[in-house]
Amino acid sequence: MRRVRRAARLCKADLLTGLVGEFPSLQGVVGRELARAAGEPEPVAAAIAEHYLPAGAEDALPATLEGSVLALADKLDVIVGCFSLGLLPSGSQDPYALRRNALGVLLIIEGRGLALRLSELLEAAREVARARGIECSDQAAAGIREFFRDRLYHAAIERGFRHDFVRAVLAVGCDDVRDFWARLGALGECAEQAWWPALVELVDRTYRIQRDVERVEPVRKELLREPLEKELAAALRASGSEIAAMFRDGDYVAAAQRYCSVFARLVHDFFEEVFVNVEDAALRVNRKSLCGAVYHLFARPFADLYLIETAEGGG
Repeated sequence: MRRVRRAARLCKADLLTGLVGEFPSLQGVVGRELARAAGEPEPVAAAIAEHYLPAGAEDALPATLEGSVLALADKLDVIVGCFSLGLLPSGSQDPYALRRNALGVLLIIEGRGLALRLSELLEAAREVARARGIECSDQAAAGIREFFRDRLYHAAIERGFRHDFVRAVLAVGCDDVRDFWARLGALGECAEQAWWPALVELVDRTYRIQRDVERVEPVRKELLREPLEKELAAALRASGSEIAAMFRDGDYVAAAQRYCSVFARLVHDFFEEVFVNVEDAALRVNRKSLCGAVYHLFARPFADLYLIETAEGGG
């Protein structure tokens, strides 16, 4: 990290030169050459040049770890500073290139395969800003999180992903950028499988029946009366842990297939034979909790498929 700190100290020095003033595209390049001429270590010189990367979706990423760290720090510093001061993009106007900086953060994390969470990076950047007398409020931080979410949405659309697929994956979260792209790619694979329509129906129906429940309560075994609700609860106990582990391991397509094979027919029969919205409040809550447990087993770690637009125009 000593080299990163040194590069951070020197990375903006070339902005004072007339050459960069006349040719702004040489920002960083001039800094690298000046660092080399001054005898700075090559990793320091390289990081100075790379900290502006990527300049766009198709631009190269920093090639070195030092350059990647410095690029992330610089971009986050600009974003946090501007949001703290209310200097936000408006329409097509983005004078501080916040959209480009946010996209750069996302591309570096993805491209370098960094195990970093956006929330952790944001908190670190807020601490740095606070030490300099700039307070990034919780409201501003929430705006930054939404800003990154919006950048991910647009990046995914530009890569050709369906907007409802992107929304379904974003609904679960995007703090882990690598996992967001993994889930989105896996969802596309699932959509090509023969069991896809059954999966969408399964998640959608279990979502809708319990969406008015504020908190899913543990299923009470003594309140299971109908044979099919007992069978559904038994299937959840028998296969839930296995499926959850597959999702945790990132084996999303296989986990989705297993989930569908266990629950699709069973849930269909359950809704055919069991009336959920009974007058008895305890039974009603228990049945909704059972459906909620089935729904959340899939939706919490992967995607909210109730947002998927079907051929009939649902979603």
